[in-house]
Amino acid sequence: MLALIVALIIFLLAQQLFWSRLDIRRPWALPVILGGVGILLVSLRPFPMTVVDLVISGVLFVAAFLTGIAMAAITQFRPIASPGKSSSTEVGADRLEERTGWGGIAMLALLVVARVVLSLVLKNDGAGYMATSGILLLLFAANRVAYVIAIRPRVRRAVARLSHSTA
Repeated sequence: MLALIVALIIFLLAQQLFWSRLDIRRPWALPVILGGVGILLVSLRPFPMTVVDLVISGVLFVAAFLTGIAMAAITQFRPIASPGKSSSTEVGADRLEERTGWGGIAMLALLVVARVVLSLVLKNDGAGYMATSGILLLLFAANRVAYVIAIRPRVRRAVARLSHSTA
């Protein structure tokens, strides 16, 4: 399980650094998968959730949501260099690439470090759920949901700006 979590973290970090095609039609796939697996992993824990778990999880989910919004705010857009078979010169959301760069990597890394540090520090105070992999997956899902919500208006503005500059 640890290897899968590390692979997911590397995938999400790489996704921030490298340009990738903007897929505005299927933005919910990753958050739904991460959320579903996270809920499954959390539900497999044999002990009850404590007040410490609830409070710290709440703080971390707010942080995940805020980092998702911040990542959407720093996202850069560019037209796809080779549009493929399309002969249209009109720039649409399907003809854009996106990335958040090092800022996005820093925000995701901060989220992971906060979760790990809090789980280690508060383990003796009854925060058993903080040590589950499911919490990290749910944090990533919350981050991605916030990103998807916050990126939509920016995509519309980017399309309008890039269409205007190519006209």
